[in-house]
Amino acid sequence: MTLERMNWILCSVGAIFLLVGIPFVWIALSTTQAVNQLEQLPALSATLLADSAVGQVGVIEGRISERNPLQFRTFVAYIRQVYEGEKCTRDDDREKCEAIWTEDERITPPLWLDLPDGRVHIINSDYTLKNARATWQSTTGLVAYETRSYRGFEINDPVFAVVQVVLEAEDRAFKAEFISGGDQTTYVTGERTLARIFFWLGLVISLVGTLLLGWQIRWLFVGRSVSQATVSRQPPDGFHFMHSILVRQP
Repeated sequence: MTLERMNWILCSVGAIFLLVGIPFVWIALSTTQAVNQLEQLPALSATLLADSAVGQVGVIEGRISERNPLQFRTFVAYIRQVYEGEKCTRDDDREKCEAIWTEDERITPPLWLDLPDGRVHIINSDYTLKNARATWQSTTGLVAYETRSYRGFEINDPVFAVVQVVLEAEDRAFKAEFISGGDQTTYVTGERTLARIFFWLGLVISLVGTLLLGWQIRWLFVGRSVSQATVSRQPPDGFHFMHSILVRQP
């Protein structure tokens, strides 16, 4: 492999590192911004709901009410994934395998939540489930296309949600953007931790990519010209031939 080809390969590696690292940093910054905005939202409650303006966005904390019907076993809302086998790759004579799970069902019906000051209704069914703690698997072992894993909420689970006040008939209710297991503090801490990991990982990858790319571009535009100038200053082959003849003469 020639030196020039090696430098082009290193240029490509540097560009790939940048393409991977920059999105990581962008995700981290976007997550941090979203968490900062969430922390500015007012806390809503069952008592305040009647006097809240339609369209008001806020946060609520409570528990899954016993009024909710069960959808499957003990779940009132859940995500189901099916096991599709393993994907294996070989690296340095070692085989690495990872399980492949694909979501095949999502049940998120309207929910009743018990807040500290009363019961409220989440009327929409397109909210996102986050940090659901209850799990169940259909088989003891993993069987391709037969094993199904369930993750969701059960009655009395503590939850936190970002909601908007809407009208339901003539009463006010909540429309949820997402419902997360636990409380607001737990959610914010987890999101900030994830953002820090993505930020520093992306920053390191981007820095390595910048160094590789910058060094190789410098070589391509500076090192190559220096090499060509050195070659151009060398005497032609004919000069060496005549010089050898003259030196041999007595």
